[in-house]
Amino acid sequence: MFSLVLFFIGIGVVNSKISGIEYIPVFDNNPKANETTIQHDLDFITDSANSVLIGYRTGYNATNMLDHFYKKNVDVYVEISEHSFNEPNLKYLDNLEKLMSHKTFESVKGVILRYYDEENYSNRILVDDIKSVKNRLKDVNSDIKVGINYWFNVGREYSQYPSLKTVKNAFVGKEIGKSIDFLVLDALFDFSTIDPSFFINNIYNKDLDELLKLGIKVNIATGILSKMVYHNQSINGILDELNCKKTENLDYFIDLDRSSLFKDQELKTYKEIQKYVFDKTKCKNIVDN
Repeated sequence: MFSLVLFFIGIGVVNSKISGIEYIPVFDNNPKANETTIQHDLDFITDSANSVLIGYRTGYNATNMLDHFYKKNVDVYVEISEHSFNEPNLKYLDNLEKLMSHKTFESVKGVILRYYDEENYSNRILVDDIKSVKNRLKDVNSDIKVGINYWFNVGREYSQYPSLKTVKNAFVGKEIGKSIDFLVLDALFDFSTIDPSFFINNIYNKDLDELLKLGIKVNIATGILSKMVYHNQSINGILDELNCKKTENLDYFIDLDRSSLFKDQELKTYKEIQKYVFDKTKCKNIVDN
């Protein structure tokens, strides 16, 4: 399905970082007020991942995060939405412009607009927003990519969120598919029954293949690791799948639960990620299957 080039180094066992972590410093939808707690999070991310997707919201100092990750050579993506600052239309982009004025913002790899309304896929609002952000970025760093983040459901027939097939149809052959530089797709699933094989098979399929033909980078974002740790399941297998299926245009972010429903899961999941050892020799069987 995917054309992969596998590089085997030594015996193929690498105690390496994961691709990326999706991070918003909130707990139960409230900003984390303790700067020490946030600093611990930033240190964990630096030790665990090569990149971070920061959800830009009110209630915390995003510039401190930019400075931290800049010094640590962690690639940064900044996500913003109309809901980030409770402001309608393009006013929320004015907040992004304030962040853009910070010196280390020029090192950001990408800006991501999150949309909760599926209708935005098919109208001018989305395309115009993308163009507006690109114009604003010209004076900072024209190499910064602009993409969108959208939720899709994994195998849930009656979900309120679209299927991957619906997402594919919204982009392939459409103007928006030609306007964006990359996609971040948040995979939602029924966490009461964790089946990693079902999860993987319902993402890495022909619909994803069609999206990749757009020639843009696609990042799968998933919170499945936190759920697996909560249910005392090993995360090694699914991380092997995610890493072995990576290509130049296909990557992933891990989202961590930040709610009392999964108390202490954020820290537990970080620790499990840090213990993970990637064995590249497993990739042949994973790719062949």
